[in-house]
Amino acid sequence: LGPPVRFERRVDEGPVRARRISTPSISPDGTRVAFSALGRIWLMDLPDGTPRRLTDRDEGEFQPAWSQDGQFIIYATWKDMEGGHLYRVGVGADGRRERLTSNAAFYGWPTYSPDGERIVFVSMSKQAWIDDLLSYGEGMSPRARPRVQLAWIPAEGGDIRKVTLLHGLGQPHFTRDPERIYVFQNPRPDPAARGGLVSVRFDGSDLRSHVQAGVYSEEWPPEERGGMISSPLIAPGGDRLLVQADRHVYLVDLPSHLEEPLTLSVSDPQPALPLRQISTVGGEFAGWARDGDEAYFSLGASLFRYDLDSRALDETKIEIEMPRYVPEGTVVLRGAKTITMRGDEILPASDIVIVRNRIIAVGARGEVTIPSGARIIDVSGKTIVPGFLDLHNHQGTVQDTRIIQPWEFISSLAYGVTTGYDTGAAGPSLVTYADMIETGQLVGPRFYGTGGILLPEMVEGLDSLDDALDLVRRYVAQYGLDGIKQYSFGGRRKRQLLMMAAGELGLPVHTEGNGETKPGVTEIIDGYSAHHHYFTFVPLYRDMVELIAQSGVGYVPTLLVTHGAQGAEEFYYPEGPVHDDPKLSLFTPHPFLDRQTRRRERILLQWMHDDEWLFPRLAKSAGDVIAAGGKVGVGAHGQRQGIGFHWEMWSLASGMSNHDALRAATSLG
Repeated sequence: LGPPVRFERRVDEGPVRARRISTPSISPDGTRVAFSALGRIWLMDLPDGTPRRLTDRDEGEFQPAWSQDGQFIIYATWKDMEGGHLYRVGVGADGRRERLTSNAAFYGWPTYSPDGERIVFVSMSKQAWIDDLLSYGEGMSPRARPRVQLAWIPAEGGDIRKVTLLHGLGQPHFTRDPERIYVFQNPRPDPAARGGLVSVRFDGSDLRSHVQAGVYSEEWPPEERGGMISSPLIAPGGDRLLVQADRHVYLVDLPSHLEEPLTLSVSDPQPALPLRQISTVGGEFAGWARDGDEAYFSLGASLFRYDLDSRALDETKIEIEMPRYVPEGTVVLRGAKTITMRGDEILPASDIVIVRNRIIAVGARGEVTIPSGARIIDVSGKTIVPGFLDLHNHQGTVQDTRIIQPWEFISSLAYGVTTGYDTGAAGPSLVTYADMIETGQLVGPRFYGTGGILLPEMVEGLDSLDDALDLVRRYVAQYGLDGIKQYSFGGRRKRQLLMMAAGELGLPVHTEGNGETKPGVTEIIDGYSAHHHYFTFVPLYRDMVELIAQSGVGYVPTLLVTHGAQGAEEFYYPEGPVHDDPKLSLFTPHPFLDRQTRRRERILLQWMHDDEWLFPRLAKSAGDVIAAGGKVGVGAHGQRQGIGFHWEMWSLASGMSNHDALRAATSLG
């Protein structure tokens, strides 16, 4: 066996440091930068000032932009389910805050026209945006449908004037011409279509197409993400483009005269269109300085500025801290039957002492020292177990420019999941979710994860350790993420290089089993941290059981989903009233719950005899791993958030003891 890539990590305490800034905007004189972090707008003097809040408001603040004279910052807000508005704040002595819109809605990417007379933005109804977030993976995203409008208001606020409808949430911007608005959008309501840079007049006339761009990221899943929202951006002089793809930023020199729309491809550039990569580690949220002589972008908590003349790239690391939310007081939970996970111990009646956010004592009732002044809560008749760890949970959606409370977090908490590990659904937004949970701005389990997935097409050029280090820094390390998800790429040498890079950067790396046995075996031998999804052959014979157990690799079978056999999720729908479950219906949005549980039409099989289900045999093999001293974890894969974790645990219990299933859900995870 190769050296294992595993690292001990203590739960963080003390202040929360923001791991990601988004949508930076540099002032016209180049001396200050405004940006969003932890769901708030911050202002910082360049190059090394101390960030400070722009306002003291308790609501989401996003996408700041400067007025042409540098006296105001405009931005968009969002608060819970109330929707959002556009505001402007004076950055002088008074700091007066003014609301510019009358009706709550989704507002995005506000920007001033070059003459400072108008503010252009994109908008949609607040319900359309909420529906989008509740319909992740359902093919109902408004990013792919003509429900977004390009609009403007006077610089002092007032009635909204519609410009045109858009197929996607493009970022409006300008050259020096104050009469034409540039924006990136899809040419039709199909997120897989090639996008284009278009411009239009304020009255919606004279729509022109300038660049047709194949700039879609290779990050999964492109069919659900739509076109990249800020790419490409034309320079103030109209002579260059900034293009973002695969977490890099590219500069394109444009011909002086354009008679037909250009076709631009980052993956296959044309000699007639000089294109160069200006980011080194990586980049996102690109923008132009006012005069077009400098480009800027961010990655993680760093701001990068690129001088077009000298080609120098400067990095500014931005440090923002907010207090960590910790409850006060001492609580004793008294009288419950407690399964402690100390061996097979079960206490018929117990005292559990909690001081602030720590359990400091668990014991039989009357045998534990109770601190003076503690609040006693009688929980007689209840059963208490340690909080559950969902190690493969796919929670949250990519919210690069808005962060609102995900319902999945609350549903998981309601079903006892106190720690979640996301394996790709949230993208780099994961660090903002996690940090905002720690500051108390969002409610949810303690949240860890990979922030994305490294797919086979992303490693075609991975031939050295330096290549692997570059990939891991760009997608994982720069954000302060917690691990790497490697999705079935190969051959073995590439997987070894990735593992070596992970070890050098202090990051665990886990595999996507994907139903393939040989790669999974070699990954365990080579020292990978965890193997996710079950091995598809059953039973696992002693050699495989001993390999998994003695290597120390974590084995997370995810029995609810299929890799060659019908996933166990479908077993549970006819077993109980899923749609009418009181807790599930309380914590799951009803449109989403209705679509998923009133009828099951898109499944592999409609019905099977009980002994045709494979998951009990897969669970038996997982139980053999535990019996041999190995580590098995529970991962519900985001299937029916909340109750799905219990379905996964019940599925494991069909092939092992109840206590071992609980160990997989707690101490072994």
